[in-house]
Amino acid sequence: MQLMKLVTTTLGIILLSCAQTVEGTTIDGISSCHDDSSCAKSSADVDESSCIGSSACLESGNLTVDEGSCHGDSSCAKSTNADVSKSSCIGSFSCFGSDLMVEEGSCHGDSSCAKSTNADVSKSSCIGSSACLGSGNLIVEEGSCHGDSSCARSTNADVGKSSCIGSSACVKSDSLIVDEESCHGNSSCAKSGGMVGKSSCIGDYACTAQNNPPFLFGTLNVQEGSCVGERACDGYIVLTVGKKSCKCNGCCSWCKKHAIVPDNACNHDENGVPVNADDFISGRCKYCGNRPRNVEDEL
Repeated sequence: MQLMKLVTTTLGIILLSCAQTVEGTTIDGISSCHDDSSCAKSSADVDESSCIGSSACLESGNLTVDEGSCHGDSSCAKSTNADVSKSSCIGSFSCFGSDLMVEEGSCHGDSSCAKSTNADVSKSSCIGSSACLGSGNLIVEEGSCHGDSSCARSTNADVGKSSCIGSSACVKSDSLIVDEESCHGNSSCAKSGGMVGKSSCIGDYACTAQNNPPFLFGTLNVQEGSCVGERACDGYIVLTVGKKSCKCNGCCSWCKKHAIVPDNACNHDENGVPVNADDFISGRCKYCGNRPRNVEDEL
């Protein structure tokens, strides 16, 4: 394919062969950086069909954009030390003002991956409006953080493959490590910190921390295959759950602070009947203690 170069002269713009350079930006082909202020005042290497939209890639430094990326008004603008792979950062303000590495097909949605620092986003991840927005020290493995605001405003989080799926899943989490195929459901693992094992915290609001001050984040340690069901293990402050436990809607909800649920405990069968009736007292998991909803524990 014949590449083009723009050279500004007193007589206007002359088209020459090779890549074009505009204000420090190297552009591969003539199908990139062609909207108002796109790529202006930037130090960038832009591939074909990229930086499309008003102010796209504006005032960015050390920006590398692969083919078909940074589409949308202000997409990739004011970003530094960013490496954007093919077909990524799609949407108005996507990847805006960020310091991140984005693999193929990621950061799709308005404001997705915007204002994130030291973020590493794997293939087909951070999909949805504001997904991964405003996050710091975030590592997202392939196929994760799908849903509006998923993984947004999270810090020091490591999200395994196919995890944090649902609107606001893993939102506002701090120091959270999520194994693969976990935190599925709207607001699952929101405002959480700690560790979530494989195939755990499945269901809307599963493993969502208490939402009342003075507790800004909850601390959670959930082993493999646990906290499965709507609101399973929600409302906690500090909670430890063993393997294959708390499997039912509302199981292990609002446990007392520092509660520990052992392996294979507090489960229901497919008909909603307790697997072991001795695990429950008045319908509550006995290991959770008696803690009313919306009542703050003493610090």
